[in-house]
Amino acid sequence: MPPAVPMLVACMVCGVILSRTAAASDRAPRRQQIVVLPHEDRCRGFNLSTLRYATDTLVANHTQLATYLAESNLTLTVRNVSERVCDTGGLLPLIEAMEDPQVAGVVGGLDEEVCAAGEVLAQVHRKPLVVWNCHGHGSSATATAANADKAPVFFGRVSPNVALAAFAVASCLNDLRVKYAVLVVCEEQPWLALANELEARLRPSGLVVRRVIALSSSAKLEEVDAALRVIKTPIK
Repeated sequence: MPPAVPMLVACMVCGVILSRTAAASDRAPRRQQIVVLPHEDRCRGFNLSTLRYATDTLVANHTQLATYLAESNLTLTVRNVSERVCDTGGLLPLIEAMEDPQVAGVVGGLDEEVCAAGEVLAQVHRKPLVVWNCHGHGSSATATAANADKAPVFFGRVSPNVALAAFAVASCLNDLRVKYAVLVVCEEQPWLALANELEARLRPSGLVVRRVIALSSSAKLEEVDAALRVIKTPIK
């Protein structure tokens, strides 16, 4: 489950997008929902009851969000999803939410492979989608944002962009004059995407990445030790 801060920021970003697009709508005001879809990359464990509790706590403890929801006649709702959510990378419940006339916006997560499709759905239905992952997705919203008055942006991401993170790490390693390296990453997103982006950034600079070692977040100490034994000098 996403930490409370990214979820709060995602909900508030969704609200901001809605407030910007509401003025252009001629529809009569009615009570609608901002839907939170319980999905994580690769369908990692997700406790629906815990997510509902976290969502209720967010609204109760953050007066700005609660006030906005009340003034905008919106509710923040965690929606049950079908078992097929894992088969579609989170895309099926997103489609269902976008087609629901009672849904004004969606907050949730998608598998990396369907992030682009999620952004297209948001643009087509003109309903904001704010995700807490899609770390490696190069959103077209950045280019659109510069012309926001003419084309409203309906896709937002509150996760760090791997390209920017890779640039920062690559700059640091270049300053340290490191020549050979091994990348050790967690076998989950966004770390795998970050490792691939970092390797691509380092290659033109002359730094040799000998290998990328991906470790499970549940790996035992002996498994980690065995994986790291392949690292030999002159790796730093």
